[in-house]
Amino acid sequence: MSDISLNANVYQVSKRYYMILEQFLNKIKVNNYQLTDDDKKPVLDLFSTLLNAESDNPQLHMLSIIIDRALRTRNKKLKEIVGKITSDLTNKILSEESLNGIKDISMALDNERIHALTRMKGMKR
Repeated sequence: MSDISLNANVYQVSKRYYMILEQFLNKIKVNNYQLTDDDKKPVLDLFSTLLNAESDNPQLHMLSIIIDRALRTRNKKLKEIVGKITSDLTNKILSEESLNGIKDISMALDNERIHALTRMKGMKR
């Protein structure tokens, strides 16, 4: 796979999941923390697949590595954050800690999306 193709793939995948989290965060603000099961489903699906070590989806595996690397720079662990978020969402109580975890993961995806776009723009064709 060429560098441009690889960066385009990273860009598309990180953008897709960044948008899921951003839409979720916006729904939280608009609905004043009152969320339906339909609002939570995309986020729960994303996090359950990120934690699935047996997943054979290379894109999600790449995504979990990207997020884990970004969180480790701030001494945070992906499994702990995602576990807390998942627990809160299934128990219908979203703590400030979980909300911050979602924001941290969203920021990690956005940063990777921006870096991939920058790398694509800087490459000669």
